[in-house]
Amino acid sequence: AGIAELAEVIDKSVAAISSQTSIEKEEMALNDDDVINNSWGLDCEWQPSHTKGHETPVATLQLHHTGTGSSFLIDVQVLLQASADDAAAPMTETERKLSDALMKIFANRQIALLGFGVAMDLGKLAASFPHIPCFRRFENVIDLHSVSRSVYAGSVK
Repeated sequence: AGIAELAEVIDKSVAAISSQTSIEKEEMALNDDDVINNSWGLDCEWQPSHTKGHETPVATLQLHHTGTGSSFLIDVQVLLQASADDAAAPMTETERKLSDALMKIFANRQIALLGFGVAMDLGKLAASFPHIPCFRRFENVIDLHSVSRSVYAGSVK
């Protein structure tokens, strides 16, 4: 599976939402099943740094589309330029294709990005690859850690 297959699943995910009427979209905000079926799970991994002030870049980006059950493990250290510290640095063709595909879900208010500590993951992606535009724009992020802390506020960890 490559970027083309990821882009295909993303396009189907976006098309499913785009085909709904505006009334259905308004109702979707109240329908948990639709929200879950149109969401993407996101997780990032990186090597821990044992040196103060030295940050390591994201190594892998994991995505899972709940509606189709499709999962993707993206080796961003191989596919993306880690040395591009400048947000204005030019992207490679591979970076452009990945950014274009991911922007369709990251910048879509109708598609939720779910994860535990997902805000940290998204911030780390943006810091690791500042020249990739999709890592700077997120419209609908649900941090499941925060949700679970709210739901189980009185319980012991």
